[in-house]
Amino acid sequence: MRRVFLILLWSVLGVAGAVRAQSFLGTIRGTVVDPQGGAVKDAAVLIVDESTGVPRAVGTDAEGRFEATNLRPGTYRVEVTTPNFKKAEQTGVVLRAAGTARVDVKLELGGRTESVVVSGDALNNITLDSGAIARGLDEQQLHDLPRNSRDIQSFLLLNPNVLGGFDDIQFLGGRSYGVSYIQDGQASTNAIFGTVGNSAPGLDAISEVQVLSNSYSAEYGGLAGVLVTTKRGGSNYRGTAFYDFNSNGLNALTYNQKLGLDAEQLAGLRSDPNSDTHEHRWGASIGGPLKSGKTFFYANYEGSNDKAIFGGRRATVPTTAMRNGDFRGTAITVKDPRTGQPFPGNVIPADRISPQARKIMDFFYPLPNRGTISNGYGFFQQFVPKTRNRNRADLRLDHEATKNDSIFLRGSYQHFDPNAITFEGGSTTAALTNLPILNRKLDTAAGIGGWTKIFSSTVVNEFRVGYNYDKTSRQSTFRNADVAAQLGLELPPSMPAARRGFPSFQFTSGANRPTNIVDVGRAVDRTIIQNALSFADNISWIMGGHSLKAGALFNRNMARDGFGTGVNYGGRYQFNGAQTGNAFGDFLLGLPRQSLDQVANRGRSMAIRTTSPRTSRTTGRRAATSPSTSACVTRSWAPGTRRTSCSPTSWSFPTAATTWSPTRRSRPRCRPP
Repeated sequence: MRRVFLILLWSVLGVAGAVRAQSFLGTIRGTVVDPQGGAVKDAAVLIVDESTGVPRAVGTDAEGRFEATNLRPGTYRVEVTTPNFKKAEQTGVVLRAAGTARVDVKLELGGRTESVVVSGDALNNITLDSGAIARGLDEQQLHDLPRNSRDIQSFLLLNPNVLGGFDDIQFLGGRSYGVSYIQDGQASTNAIFGTVGNSAPGLDAISEVQVLSNSYSAEYGGLAGVLVTTKRGGSNYRGTAFYDFNSNGLNALTYNQKLGLDAEQLAGLRSDPNSDTHEHRWGASIGGPLKSGKTFFYANYEGSNDKAIFGGRRATVPTTAMRNGDFRGTAITVKDPRTGQPFPGNVIPADRISPQARKIMDFFYPLPNRGTISNGYGFFQQFVPKTRNRNRADLRLDHEATKNDSIFLRGSYQHFDPNAITFEGGSTTAALTNLPILNRKLDTAAGIGGWTKIFSSTVVNEFRVGYNYDKTSRQSTFRNADVAAQLGLELPPSMPAARRGFPSFQFTSGANRPTNIVDVGRAVDRTIIQNALSFADNISWIMGGHSLKAGALFNRNMARDGFGTGVNYGGRYQFNGAQTGNAFGDFLLGLPRQSLDQVANRGRSMAIRTTSPRTSRTTGRRAATSPSTSACVTRSWAPGTRRTSCSPTSWSFPTAATTWSPTRRSRPRCRPP
């Protein structure tokens, strides 16, 4: 008894502060009675995992109660034997993740060689042993439900308490902040925004997903809980395979693709390589024994190749004549800044046009391909086919080291390239699809291990360790210094040579102006890395009709977001028509109203300083590390009363810095003629 007490005390207090140990394991409990309803004491109860054949032996107490804790989710068989009664057996007992299955057995008089088998019981959605409001999807439902996506996150939207928000999934009418997203007991919530993480097993590797909405156990905490449980190998080999193909002929043309085309042009559009789309998806999984009755495995792989059409927005671009300074036939009158009078014939002499302006137009502006508009400019519109490739794999191993020791390991990896299509230009510049797309990738990985130790039929301990890695890359294919040199521009004094993106050119006055040229600002090199390392332990102790569970978890989250260390622009040139009466005319002559430089002080605080002609402000953000610890104790007792006592405490230490610097103004210029 002293040993049991010390184990319990260590579980509650031993991990500095401790956090709720968010276990995905479940419990099977019930009572055994004779034909008159009297309690049967000391009956032998054997709970067998039907997929692996691994047993768990417990017994009934003086009031006929039995309970087996820390069982992996799955389907079980419950056998009850005792002298002077027939053997009772109930098959097909479904145990959900973090759930409780109740099996009450009424014995019949007879010899042990006789048996009463109950099977095929309907699943009861009314839970008598818990007040939790929970809803989930099992393996068969995940397979059969008609969903286009193979991401488990999209299946959460089928729950009535979950909505798709404008920025992320929303739970119970609120934001996703504070939701506990747990995979096989490992916390997988994004460290920065507290959203559902990207690292998730493939769909065919998942046995079930549960959404805990209300009145659930204190060990999970948070606004809501999402529990994802992976499949385990069993005593028999089993596998799946699939292949999906979505051909171009099944995909409708977009409205913009068909706009302005006659019947003959529409007929030829299907054969245009730039309009071809398709999607291939494939995958396979297999599981079974590595050593019968001892070691089991389950492996899964899936991939996809998705070609779709992007772009289609319209950009306002100068015509060939306007590029050469010829504004005849347009709504624009260009004045000579030297005389204040319109240029003769409304044509800027060729030797007055800035060489830098010519290079900028050749680099960024394509010629119109959708006709001209009344003010003289033309429209450019282009549809661009892009292909996205995705691969993900999962492997799980379960090992029965001894009859009292069970170990499991699971690893998952995903690579998605590109995970999204974003053109180089920011804002309206995104319509310039002649520019390449950003280099965007998603890489995720997860490693989880667990050890379940049975000290006795009434004391069971579970220990887990896990690591979750989530990296989202987003980078411009240009380097600011290289583009500036190619265009013949000065590199802004404070601009790092390695800064990605390109200089910005803005036309800020009047309606007769082309599309602005801007990059995606601080997102030109925005790589987000989020990872979490956790150690957890919980112990279950059954004392008569009371079941005590105490848990501890230490969780260390690290997040680094490149957005906080970038600058909004790498040199900004603004034209407003102050010199010629038209912003584009000023551009051709190389006469910006102002040129701006933004400063980034990269140090320990990875600060950002924004510089304008009048003010300079610096704010800082660096990678944040947030260790947290807390504790939770849950007590329940039969026949249906439940009490929970919880004392969570947590500490977060995200770091941030804010400083100020003197005013500074820098003016990189196009060299005027």
